[in-house]
Amino acid sequence: GLIRRDHPVLADRKVLYRGDAVALVVAETQRVLADACAAVKVDYKPLPVVATIDEALAPEAPRLHPDGNIMGGKRIRKGDADAALAASEVVVEDTFETQTVDHAFLDLEAGVARWDGATLTIHAPGQWVHEERRLVALALGLPLETVRIVQPVTGGAFGGREDISVQIHLGLAALKHPNKTVAMQSSREESMRARHKRHALRIRYTLGARRDGTLTAAKVVVYSDEGAYASTGPAVIRKAASHATGPYRVPNVHVDVYGVHTNNNPTGAMRGFGAAQMAIAYEGMMDRLAAR
Repeated sequence: GLIRRDHPVLADRKVLYRGDAVALVVAETQRVLADACAAVKVDYKPLPVVATIDEALAPEAPRLHPDGNIMGGKRIRKGDADAALAASEVVVEDTFETQTVDHAFLDLEAGVARWDGATLTIHAPGQWVHEERRLVALALGLPLETVRIVQPVTGGAFGGREDISVQIHLGLAALKHPNKTVAMQSSREESMRARHKRHALRIRYTLGARRDGTLTAAKVVVYSDEGAYASTGPAVIRKAASHATGPYRVPNVHVDVYGVHTNNNPTGAMRGFGAAQMAIAYEGMMDRLAAR
């Protein structure tokens, strides 16, 4: 996990979404690899699925993490939004829902790794090699100085490579097979199943103004589908909160943003990083306010 260490390299007690890895298989040819993967049998006990924000917030909802289904929240308080809305000459209110989005970069997750007994060298495309190095070392229990990350040309990212993809699994396989070069590549189906997505947000927005168009107050409540694990979610919801009113001068602001865990893909960094979804809401509200 980039911000919270909440995502197991290999799930051993519970899987929280379809992309959770449960086993690592190494073979010398693709044909043997396919047969070996098919031979792996996993006994699953079906658990209730938490597929939506509403299901996650329900009082009887299964707890996906020990602390519950609320990952965290961000607050902004500026002035007195409730009093300013009550005194406003025009008030508009609406709810916006954005969807998850896949980055769909052309170059899929792939890499090679080798452990020579002293240094673990991993070649894999990412977005910040120093952070990948730190996370690989933490996950595999290695001293930082024994891990070397080489970043080849990255065929697209858009935030989709900020989180770890194949690096730790490559490193784990290499450690088990010293002095062997280990390669790994995701198919498009595997990539879409496992990788994080853009956050889906539900944004309840109330905006007030005087009849001359001067904005008076904004009250915004946002629920963010974080999926199974935190990824960059804590930073994304902070950005969503700070961008809640966009470039507009609003003297009274009341913002609550909640991150909510579900059994969906983890959601993390993607172009705009929480700000893009909020732009749909505050620009939509400006249109509604102008019409009113």
